[in-house]
Amino acid sequence: MPRQRALRLTTSTIPFAWALCSAQVAFAVPTEVLPEKTVESESVPAHTLSPGRTAVWQREYTRARAELIEGRFAVAARLFRQLAETTTDELDRRLALEQAELAAEWANRKVLIAQPDRDHVDTSTSSRRTTDEISILYTNAAVYGLGTGLTLATLTEPNTAAGAILPALGLAGAAVGAVGIVDQSSRSFAYGVPQSIVSGMYIGLEEGLTWVLWNQARANQESQWETSAVSTLIWSSATAGAAIGGVVGTLRGTTPGRASFVGSTALWTGAIAGLTAAAVTKTDDTRDDHGMLAAAIGVSAGALGGMVTAGPVSPSIARVRLLDLGAVGGGLVGAGLYWAAADSAADPRATAASLSLGIGAGLGVAWMATRGMARDLGPSVGRDTSVVQSLRASFAPTQGGALLALHGAL
Repeated sequence: MPRQRALRLTTSTIPFAWALCSAQVAFAVPTEVLPEKTVESESVPAHTLSPGRTAVWQREYTRARAELIEGRFAVAARLFRQLAETTTDELDRRLALEQAELAAEWANRKVLIAQPDRDHVDTSTSSRRTTDEISILYTNAAVYGLGTGLTLATLTEPNTAAGAILPALGLAGAAVGAVGIVDQSSRSFAYGVPQSIVSGMYIGLEEGLTWVLWNQARANQESQWETSAVSTLIWSSATAGAAIGGVVGTLRGTTPGRASFVGSTALWTGAIAGLTAAAVTKTDDTRDDHGMLAAAIGVSAGALGGMVTAGPVSPSIARVRLLDLGAVGGGLVGAGLYWAAADSAADPRATAASLSLGIGAGLGVAWMATRGMARDLGPSVGRDTSVVQSLRASFAPTQGGALLALHGAL
């Protein structure tokens, strides 16, 4: 029976839909199960040919043998066992069983260095983070420290430039140092966790920023939040996102590609939703608040969608970066072509529409262009890589904010 867990998150100001940023439901995909060791069979010479062998069986045997030669032992063992079960010829059955036993033994003992599966990025059996993702975490830790310093400055309102700059620099260094201490300890970051933290931080930042901007756009000048309240809410949202991303990535396991994929789906869904809402809103006075509201909801919906699809897609982080590049390039091309054609008659609504269409088209082109790239299924040992068996979400607007509840069974 699955172990039941429940997560409930509420807020009166901003919905933390990204609370499971890499639980994704960012979540790992079950790895290949090695076939059970076969029963002992009498030796059958490999060159023995059965007169009753079918062309289909021979073709599948050749495929399984190619997998064995390429070093994909677990896959070869599974294929040979299937061949043994689908033949009525005793000689062919013995041959397939013997080959399956040989492949399974090599897979279990790792007597040879296996090549990665065609749809799998070789991450070896180590669950330790990669150099690439820890460098990303170091960089964004410095950004987070600077943001913390700026938030502190809005609260304390120092009288000198040094009073604002020096604490920010010190906090940036402290954040980087904290990452280094954890990474060098015996409980170093697991594979995918640094990227999960970074993705969670940016999803939280986007959530906080869009909801704050929506409130500022719809409220009159007297009702708008003070600068200190704005900076505190945005900082709190980003901090909560980073913390939740780290916790979920550690407890449930993820990969850099899946964590980054969730962050990208949140970003680009929010951008397309906000731009589209701005493009279809005719009234100038309500265009910005409609756009910000749609963007905020889009970030939440994109994060949830990324959580659900990250596991089945399991992209490498290189593919996610190319998808981001496609979105950026598509947006620039779409807006650039419109501005070139409209010249001085450019309209804000048409500009928003061209950006939205360009981003969507760029993502589509990049997705098709990268669909053949290897997947990253993550390390196969040392961590539980099962997926969430069920996830239910409910969203309801409230006065001054919204309520989000997530319930999952693990």
